[in-house]
Amino acid sequence: MRFVPDEVHLITTQEGAERARLSLLSDRPGWFHRLRADYQLPAIRFDDSTIHVLHDAEGRPLDDIRNEADNLLAADQIAERVRQLTADPSSVLHVSLAGGRKTMGYYLGYALSLWGREQDRLSHVLVDAPYESSWAFFYPTPYENVVESRPGGALVDCREARVTLAEIPFVRLRHGLPQDLL
Repeated sequence: MRFVPDEVHLITTQEGAERARLSLLSDRPGWFHRLRADYQLPAIRFDDSTIHVLHDAEGRPLDDIRNEADNLLAADQIAERVRQLTADPSSVLHVSLAGGRKTMGYYLGYALSLWGREQDRLSHVLVDAPYESSWAFFYPTPYENVVESRPGGALVDCREARVTLAEIPFVRLRHGLPQDLL
């Protein structure tokens, strides 16, 4: 049985949030809505309220992670969001490390190791070359959809792309944490 989420949460910078709004959630190109339609997926909550923008110490959105202070803020905020999302015992998290800064992916995996439950999963998406470096590729479409592999690069058909969801095992430490940290 394939897993289909009820909602999608995105932890990102201001720049990443804007990119998600424009490419995934807008009316056009609206790749998230197109994915749901192309594969007849049920309603999935993914909107501005589930895009969590990292912020600096004064509460201003971070455009990017540019220095050590930003890095520490990102670590704390990612960890706190994962802790909050795992507080509901009936929820199931499928955490993807795809996209974003490498350090953000590390923090996300580390936080899931601390607070993840038996039902939670960690994964990474492996995408065939030449699709992996294309800003125009979002998923293998069930129809012809020709895009550039990179600016000025070869033309490729998204319907031919191969995407592998690789589950990543992780150590679950939640059972050893004191109750006040859960």
